[in-house]
Amino acid sequence: MSDIKTGWLSPTGEFFPCSTYAHIDTACKICAELFKVDSIYISNPDIKLMDLGWVSITITSFVDHGFSICYKGHLTSEQKSFLKPYYNGEYWLGLTHSSMCAYERECER
Repeated sequence: MSDIKTGWLSPTGEFFPCSTYAHIDTACKICAELFKVDSIYISNPDIKLMDLGWVSITITSFVDHGFSICYKGHLTSEQKSFLKPYYNGEYWLGLTHSSMCAYERECER
């Protein structure tokens, strides 16, 4: 399981790891650094990051099981490169159905 990476992926392809259940806390810390404010002033940090082109990589185990890769808009080439092992099934855990569908739509563009 050491090869499983969950966290936040910046538009430039920089990865910020976190545990599966620490995405909001990590997003808050990233936003605090990006916006140079105390984290107590940040609401909806996960939405703010995705609005800025960031990708959330989590593991979903309710209804659908697998890596859940969530983003708004389009992936950058750096993000696609980082995410390639996830999409190619190189990890023991596959993608959720919705993540695979989003990837297939992304490839069609």
